[in-house]
Amino acid sequence: MPFRLGPNARLQLLAAPIASVCLIAGACSQASEPNTQADSSVVATVSVWADLTQQLLCETPVTVETLLPAGSDPHQYELSLQQRASVDASTVVVSNGFGLEETLVGVLRDVQTSGGTVIEVGSLLDDERVRRDNNTPDPHFWLDPQRVSEALGPLSQQLTNAGIIDAQAAESCLVAVQADLATLDDEIAQRFADLPDTNRSFLTGHRDLSYFAQRYGLQVAGSINDSSSTHHEADAEHLAELIELVVEQEITVLFMTEGEPDAAVDALRNDVGLDVVYVTNRPAPGDSYQDMLRELASTISEALM
Repeated sequence: MPFRLGPNARLQLLAAPIASVCLIAGACSQASEPNTQADSSVVATVSVWADLTQQLLCETPVTVETLLPAGSDPHQYELSLQQRASVDASTVVVSNGFGLEETLVGVLRDVQTSGGTVIEVGSLLDDERVRRDNNTPDPHFWLDPQRVSEALGPLSQQLTNAGIIDAQAAESCLVAVQADLATLDDEIAQRFADLPDTNRSFLTGHRDLSYFAQRYGLQVAGSINDSSSTHHEADAEHLAELIELVVEQEITVLFMTEGEPDAAVDALRNDVGLDVVYVTNRPAPGDSYQDMLRELASTISEALM
């Protein structure tokens, strides 16, 4: 008759090697605890906040994914199924807010409803620091590095609260990034310091450069699309007003953001001889926020000289 182990004896034999592994590798309860940072997934709606969030994380082993590709219009972009899956699987979603991600409002609401963390950077700023257009905040505040620096403290704290980075590392990273932005701000201010007052006004495709202009003593005299969103289009009456404005104020430059509609550009270029200069207001892959803002400042200053 073959020898058989009872159920309790079999369990004891199975438990023995597991116990040995636990003794070698450490307590089993500790080994089963997740590494919060390594298991974390962070996505940002636009490259501005993907890059700045990554800078705030320093050496933390978390890669921040950008949802909206370079050159896309954040006001009208639709997520792919794969991108939606990344959002649903993420620990934290960092968004700009203030209506920039117009088509993603429902997606971000779903994340919050399901218990996920959505950090809307715009809401971290004091209301008085956010320029408003018809009681609607202008979402392009990231083009002012001082406002960005102010938002980074609360953003870093939110990332700490979510377990993405520990408090000590977060503080060190924050100080370094804010110092870099202060240097950048001084550098750009110096670039525009000697620009004649007569060369400080320009037109834009839509109202996206107001924060930048305000920060560095420039003036957005008008916009083809007189809104902070790209959904609206200029009518003939508004274009006639712009042409009159260009002639009266001797404006010579129209700055268009890459990817925005430009149906009315030819009229302004041909009728009043405006120089049309295309600019980028979000970092391209491989570029930092600082790289982007330096390039923007360089392009604008050279066009206005």
